[in-house]
Amino acid sequence: MTLSFAHAESKTTLTLKSVFTSPNASVCLGDLVQLQGMAAREVEKLNRYCRIELKGERTILNAKEIELHAWAAGVIPEKISGSQITITRGAIPIGEVLAHAPVTDAPKPSQRIRRGSTVKLFLKSAHIQIARDAVILMDAFPGETIDVRISGTRKNLRARLVNGEAAELVQ
Repeated sequence: MTLSFAHAESKTTLTLKSVFTSPNASVCLGDLVQLQGMAAREVEKLNRYCRIELKGERTILNAKEIELHAWAAGVIPEKISGSQITITRGAIPIGEVLAHAPVTDAPKPSQRIRRGSTVKLFLKSAHIQIARDAVILMDAFPGETIDVRISGTRKNLRARLVNGEAAELVQ
């Protein structure tokens, strides 16, 4: 029996911040790692995983604990930079608030396209172009390779999502 993993994710590197201050008793994983250069889907998973409970005024998490939380969030890191992060509970200093304020010219993550959305599926060659309606079978961001189902059939195909309206067949 041979197993094939056609849906393999791209390699993810998590870079731990050295310190973090939280006013809350629980922290999101996205607050503890640097998110620059990560895929939008991975960033969303890290920001949604808010199950890290702080015990006391100061908590230290090592890279292995962060890796376990990442796995629970659905992100499988290839590498983790940094050995530990120190999380303190209390008010965030004004300097830290300004340091983490969003930069207006920073690129924003692409819009997520929901499962069930209809797109035009294109097959292009040197001599012909075919377009069919297809339904997206999973939530995705532009640029990702996903499964789509051709409308009116039970045929599933792999396609690269170009935007919210078009996808290209992967050969």
